[in-house]
Amino acid sequence: MVELVVTLVIIGSLAAIGAPLFFTKQTFDQSGFYNETLSAVRFAQKHAVATGCTVRVNISATGYALFDDAPACNNTNACSAANYGHSVTHPADPGRAFSASAPAGIGLSPATDICFRPLGNTTGAGNVNVTVGTQQFTVWAATGYAQ
Repeated sequence: MVELVVTLVIIGSLAAIGAPLFFTKQTFDQSGFYNETLSAVRFAQKHAVATGCTVRVNISATGYALFDDAPACNNTNACSAANYGHSVTHPADPGRAFSASAPAGIGLSPATDICFRPLGNTTGAGNVNVTVGTQQFTVWAATGYAQ
């Protein structure tokens, strides 16, 4: 009888601690959007190398979008919306632009543009740290690697 009571107390304690983790969705949304954003930045670098065109990743407080300068693809312009305004097509859905909005309560910072050259490196002089919710990744300028 004592063993049964101890077992019930342990199970009750675990349920009281663990149950709230299953009822809040924001932690899972944040982790999923972090992975999605990191994958999009890595795709932008690979797209720049594959096409030979500079690709701009526009990161705002509410989401991200990928652009290139197609069809000209002259790669000589500064990394700005005026020069890179053609949306990159999403590889999983050819009719849709490659962009996404952050889930409610999750923000991105800083609002910036990251441009990948055809060799895979970025046009910026320094590394860029991107924060998604409470998680962060770095884009290394010299190599374009997003980690």
